Amino acid sequence: MPSDYDKKQLGQLVSAIWAKYLSLQGGDVQNQRVLLAKDKELFQRDKEIQQLQQQLLEAKSNNQTSKGFIDFESYQKSGKINDFIKDRNRLLMEASILGNTVPNSAEASAFGLIERNPVGSAYFRISDKGKRFFEWCILKEK
Repeated sequence: MPSDYDKKQLGQLVSAIWAKYLSLQGGDVQNQRVLLAKDKELFQRDKEIQQLQQQLLEAKSNNQTSKGFIDFESYQKSGKINDFIKDRNRLLMEASILGNTVPNSAEASAFGLIERNPVGSAYFRISDKGKRFFEWCILKEK
């Protein structure tokens, strides 16, 4: 029995067990065995469904990660942000960057690699996605 059952759920469980017991008392042994076998089958199916749902969630999570890497590769291959990539050391070191000093800023912004800095509308900062992109670039070079 799950350890996180509260009193209400425990009461429902006991009621369901008693209801099943009383319903089984009215039939013969063969019918009882068939009903128990069906209950066991339903329980197994529920477990399988839960396992499949967990696998689906994991697959979706892995797919998002893979998709991100595919996007990063397409950004790099496009050549549209080559100067942005070359200037990564400066961009990563500065917390706030004046927008007109960011090479390929329009493209980098469109890809979500930089974002407006709340400090001032003329300033940008590297987004979380941009940091992951530069991390991917660095790892890919090694």
